[in-house]
Formats: sequence, structure tokens, C-alpha cells
Amino acid sequence: MIIKSFLKFICIFLCFSQLLFAQYFSLDKSAAIDSIIINGNTKYTCSYNSSGTIEQLLHDGSIVKEYFYNDKDLYGHLDSIIINGKKIVIFDYEDYGWLPTYEITKVWDGTQWNKSSRKTLEYYDYYNDYFLSYCKNENWVNGQWVFSYNKQYFYDTSNNGSKPLVKITKYENGINEDSYYQYDCENRLTSIITNSFRGNGGALYYSHLTKYSYSSENNLIRIDYDDDGGAGLEGLIEFYDGFGNYFQFNAIYLEIYYGGLTPNNVNDEKISSAFTVSQNYPNPFNPLTTIEYKVNKTSRVSIIVFNMDGQKIKQLVNEEKSMGNYSVSWNGQNSSGRKVASGSYFYQIKIGDVLQTKKMIFLK
Repeated sequence: MIIKSFLKFICIFLCFSQLLFAQYFSLDKSAAIDSIIINGNTKYTCSYNSSGTIEQLLHDGSIVKEYFYNDKDLYGHLDSIIINGKKIVIFDYEDYGWLPTYEITKVWDGTQWNKSSRKTLEYYDYYNDYFLSYCKNENWVNGQWVFSYNKQYFYDTSNNGSKPLVKITKYENGINEDSYYQYDCENRLTSIITNSFRGNGGALYYSHLTKYSYSSENNLIRIDYDDDGGAGLEGLIEFYDGFGNYFQFNAIYLEIYYGGLTPNNVNDEKISSAFTVSQNYPNPFNPLTTIEYKVNKTSRVSIIVFNMDGQKIKQLVNEEKSMGNYSVSWNGQNSSGRKVASGSYFYQIKIGDVLQTKKMIFLK
């Protein structure tokens, strides 16, 4: 509670002092994840900004996840996450100033973003400190939202004010799943025990154990997923880094490395050779902005502008390009020649089968 109040104060104070921003929010290298190794052979790398928020998750030189933030708002909200260029998760902060109340996921079908699923999030107030209490998940089916599952979250409010999460109950298709969170004397999460039952009070359906290990520097360094029966099957592993950024992977186990430390037996990733694309300039802009890009081999090039809801605004490029440097401009108009509203937009460039997405801001 005290920490959250302090952070709110700092956020307000930042409006008056850019110097303090650098002092209080400079990146702590010891808390920043350099790489994550899945099952001993698949490597992901992380890219952070100076305030500790993650910007990109990469694999084999290609962007797997790209994170976009609202740099015009006091809290620096996470606006959206684009996954493999084919899925976008959009966050809505309708009811709480700094907590998302909706997450809407859309899937790219080659021409437009289509609704896929959404989460409705509810919180409870514990002496002006808010905790996630309920999450309803729905899928978009035949033009309407259809219930999929829900989760309830339970906390220990008597544990010296730390209020750790102790249990999550999930209800889905007649199966009840209880996940119990266990901590050590330093309030570090050590394990999650999950048991699933068919119906209320029914027979045990399956169970698994997720174990968390830490270094002497108190960094999370390994997570093991032990499935029911020890068959070595992958399961969903979830965790947070030292800045509160959320990660999830399907894995048997994963290893986490910090501050540029990576194991010698993992090869460095090769940077994608398909193309390079620069951030548009100027940004923010009015009335015109330019996007420069380089094609490294003859390929079909597509550049499309989308709004924050994933709706297609205008196709800027859609043709085959030979190797070379190119640029394209956008004047803030949609496909009908009308000026768009002020706000944040994405431009997605696809060359061959490689995608990359960047954010730009249009001001009137």
C-alpha cells in the first residue's frame, strides 16, 4: 500500500521534473531479464526501456511479442501487445485509473483484425489497495460473446500486510481447478499445486506441481513444471520479472538469465535478414510522417495502418519490391481520404512471411 502510494506521488511529480525521472526510474540491470531458455534449447531474449517496462520479446532474431505503451498518460498504460504479428491484445482501463478492466484479443486473417476472445477483470479494495478478484473469459462465436471460463482469486490478508495470492479457482466446462500458491519465509513464491476435479466434489481429474527456484541474489532463475505421473509433458508456466512484467510459456522447465549472462551451450540468435524498418519521423506528427525501410531481397511488401482497435485504416504499400532502400509517407487520412482522429496508430510492415509492427501518434 505504501509502495503504491509512493509510486503515484512520483508519477505526479514527474510532470514537473524530467531529472527525477532518470533518477528514480533508471533500469536496474540485475532485475532485467536478458534471456529465457525453454527446455534447455530454445532461447528468447528481452528488450526493456529505461523505466523497466518490457518492449520486445525476441526469438531467433524475430519479434515474438511487442509491447506498446501510452506515453501521453500519467500511468504509462500498457495499450496493447502484438504477438507474432498475427494476434493483438488490447487493454481497456475503463473503471480504474491504472488497472485494466478488459482485455480484448484479435487475430489477423491476412486482411483485417477479427475479434477472438476477451477478459473482464474485477478487483476488490483492501484499504485503498486493489487486488484482482475475478476474471471472466469469453470467446467471440458467430457474432456474439460466449462464456468460456472464469477465475476467482484469493489472498492472505493476515500475512504481515503482504497479502500474497494463495489460491486461484478456475471453472471451465464442468471441471473445477484449484491452484494453491506456497511461499518461503521471505515471501518468495516456491510452488503452485494445481488439482482439477470433474464437477463440484467430483473425482480428481489431474494434478501438477510448478516449482520456482532462486539465486543467492534473490533472482528467479528456474521454473519446473511437473505434470501428473511425471510423463515430461509441457504445461503453462507463468511468472513476473523484477519490474512486474508478466511472462508465460508452455514448457517442461525454463531457465532465466540476467544482466547479459547466458549459457555457453546456447548459440546466439541470427538477426532476421528479410528487411529493416525505421521508426516513422516525425513522431508525433501533423500533417505528414515518413516510414523508411530496407528490403534485403526481392519480396512482396505490404504496409498497413491500423487504429488501436485493430481496424484497418489505410494500405500504404502492396507490391513487389527489389532489394534496396525505400520510404513511404502517410498524411493521416483513411482509405476514403478523410482525416483520422488524433491518437495512436500502428503501422505493420510485412516482407515475405516476416512481420514487424510499430506505433505512431497523429496530432491535429
